Order: sequence, then structure tokens, then C-alpha cells
Amino acid sequence: MIVTIDMTGQEALLRSINPNTAKKAIKRTLKEVMSSAMTAGQKEVTKKYNLKTSQLKRYIGSRVVSKQGLEVSVSIRSQGYVSMFNFINKASTQSSLTRKNKNNKSKVKVKIIKGGGVHTFRHAFVMIGKSGNIGIFERVRGVKSSTGNNKITRLNTVGPIGMFEKVGLPIIQDHVTSRAADVLKRNLAFYMGKDA
Repeated sequence: MIVTIDMTGQEALLRSINPNTAKKAIKRTLKEVMSSAMTAGQKEVTKKYNLKTSQLKRYIGSRVVSKQGLEVSVSIRSQGYVSMFNFINKASTQSSLTRKNKNNKSKVKVKIIKGGGVHTFRHAFVMIGKSGNIGIFERVRGVKSSTGNNKITRLNTVGPIGMFEKVGLPIIQDHVTSRAADVLKRNLAFYMGKDA
């Protein structure tokens, strides 16, 4: 998604000052506005999903596309899914990890949507995978692996793109649109004062 920062009415001011001053003010404005916009977008996602902002930071990033055109690209870094482990009741994690008998009687409870109910996976367990990551795994009844045991699969949920698309990205765009002009004015005044 390309976020365009609307600077209607600021063109004359930008042309009237030292180009280096304008460049520094624009650079600082892009960094400041996008940082706060990304945080606002992540907070909006956490209002719906049972996640912390720190868990979302690795999925979203931004880069400047054009300083002259004041355009920033916002990208979701992962095409995959978020591990179900992120939504587990953390109090039960340790007991799940130390449970010796990981059989079909084990169960794991997760809460994905805030305000929604708790979902129980009755044939699931928490385990450290081969990659070293902790995840929730489930035995697939009736599907055998090469060893003859029931196949084990990792449980995932909605992907980062799905999370941000409906609630996060519109907030980022609105945040940039409403704040950018004021932030640029403040930064221009700051750098013009330093150059005076």
C-alpha cells in the first residue's frame, strides 16, 4: 500500500525556503508521521485480535518511495499465518510443555478475537518444533505419517495481511492524512529557526 502525504497549501512555503532545510524537514516529517501511524495501525489490530503490539511489529514495515512526492510504502512482511501459540492462555503454557503424555486426550485453549469466546482444541498440545519455535500442534485423526503414527500438524490462524487489511491499514492512512501537514509545519519552523 502506498501512503501519499497530502501537502496541499504547503508547496509555496516549501519553495520559498532553503532546499536543504526543506529536505531535512520532509525527511523528519516522513519518519515521525509514519512511526506514529504504524503504531496507531498496530494498536487498532490489537483492539480486535488478542495480541500485543510487540507481537505485530515484525509483520509490518514502511519505506520512503518518494521524498519529493511525499509517498511512503507500507508493506506486510509475511504472506503466511500467525502461529496459534500467540493466542494461547499463557498460564497453561508451562503445564502443556511439561505434560509427558501428549496423546489425543490433551487439549489447548486459545482466544483469538477479543470479546469472542475461548476455543478448545481437544487433540492438540504445545511443543517445541524442530526449528526451536514453540507452537500448538494437533494430531490429525485418520491421517498417518511415514512412521505409522497419526500425522502431526501445526495450528495457525489468520495471516498478518488479513489482520491489517481491514482494520490496520485504513487507520494508518487516516493517521497520516490528518497529522502530516501539522507535523511538516512544526519541522519546517524547527529547521528554519536552526538555520537563522
